[in-house]
Amino acid sequence: MSSLVQFLFALLLLLTIPVSTPAAPGYKGMSITSWTNSGYRTPNAEQSIVNLQQIGTDTVAVNLFRVTTDSRISLGNYGASLSAVRHIIKYIHSQGMKVVLKPNVDISTGVWRAQWQPRDVDYWFQNVYQPFIMDIAALAAEENVAILSVGTEFNRLEKYDRSWRNLISTVRSIFPGQLTYAANHSPAAGLGGYQTLRWWDALDLVGIDAYFPLTNRNNPSLFELEKSWQTIAANITAWRRRGGINLPVIFTEVGYPSRSNGARYPWGQDANAEPNQDVQANSYAALLKVMSQQDWFQGAFWWMWEVDPLAGGPKDNNFTPQGKASQKILEKYYRPIPIGDANLDYQFDQFDLIQVLRAGKYLSGLAATWGEGDWNGLNPTAALPHVGDGMFDQLDIIALLQSSPSDSFNAVRRPIPNLPARGVPEPPGPLLAVIALVVLVYLITRNKHR
Repeated sequence: MSSLVQFLFALLLLLTIPVSTPAAPGYKGMSITSWTNSGYRTPNAEQSIVNLQQIGTDTVAVNLFRVTTDSRISLGNYGASLSAVRHIIKYIHSQGMKVVLKPNVDISTGVWRAQWQPRDVDYWFQNVYQPFIMDIAALAAEENVAILSVGTEFNRLEKYDRSWRNLISTVRSIFPGQLTYAANHSPAAGLGGYQTLRWWDALDLVGIDAYFPLTNRNNPSLFELEKSWQTIAANITAWRRRGGINLPVIFTEVGYPSRSNGARYPWGQDANAEPNQDVQANSYAALLKVMSQQDWFQGAFWWMWEVDPLAGGPKDNNFTPQGKASQKILEKYYRPIPIGDANLDYQFDQFDLIQVLRAGKYLSGLAATWGEGDWNGLNPTAALPHVGDGMFDQLDIIALLQSSPSDSFNAVRRPIPNLPARGVPEPPGPLLAVIALVVLVYLITRNKHR
């Protein structure tokens, strides 16, 4: 009985400490793309969204493609129709997730959009691009989209500050949400890229399509990849400081193909290469570990989750993390099991305390499982319960006392400006203490009558 009393005292110490729930992270993101006009309207697409929600994703970047000439923008063969886009946005919201709407405009001649410029820039902005973006903005406003990207990777056009500022001002007249732009991670032919763009102040979030090469060789180690991301993070920090840029940063796109050279050429090269899950998974892990420590970083939208729920798998060498080791990495960061979550419902609350009290393993000398209080594992970010020392004792209470949401990807993010913090309400400490006392009395009474 004395061990149970000791546990109660430790529990009361924990539960009577005032708890302030930190703001939820900015975005646990993923990109999704339909390569057909109606692909977003299919049962397969809906099942893919359900699968995304189940790994902990809370925001989906819905991509739609169009094709432009100097005089018009058209749907093309692989652009999702606006009705299909509207359908998938509604479905994403029905699953409790937010939406980023990201238009991508390709060039009819096949030139990469980053290297293209229309013959008459003013005409194209005013009479071609702006009407297109306004249609997208109207849909985004009607469907309560969280973030709208006003463009993607137009390196050669980024120098036309006035045109972009006019466009952004016009979009704001009908769209109340957050605005960003998906800038390239580097210049193209010496032009553009996120570091040279002069109109970030007109937006709410810096967006980077973050295909930074992480190595110059195949099959790099996790340590090497982490060092690369530390350098990238330091460079972005220095750039923000130099430019006086106080906006949060999101990676509007980032991804790696499942190939030995995936971290060397993250934009994709050697499409016939043998699949290699380790390089992709380690690249995911390195980014998440390093970037989760940056207070300006608000999340990554990984390229990409397929509308086919059966896509991916160990034999796939493309970008999707579906059915691969990289999906498990995402689950670790997007849906970690908190210390103390004995019943594995992804939250620590009174039900966990009741479960471990009933088990009666505290200082008993009997072997204990995670569900019985063995919480002093060494990995604070895990998709599976921590592996501790097999006992429930003071070390587990210390682990619980020392744990906080900042141990995981969940809380190192600052809240997005103008968006309400989405902290999960916790039962007040005194209520949990009372519940623990009731359980204690029950256990004492039960033992006396045996």
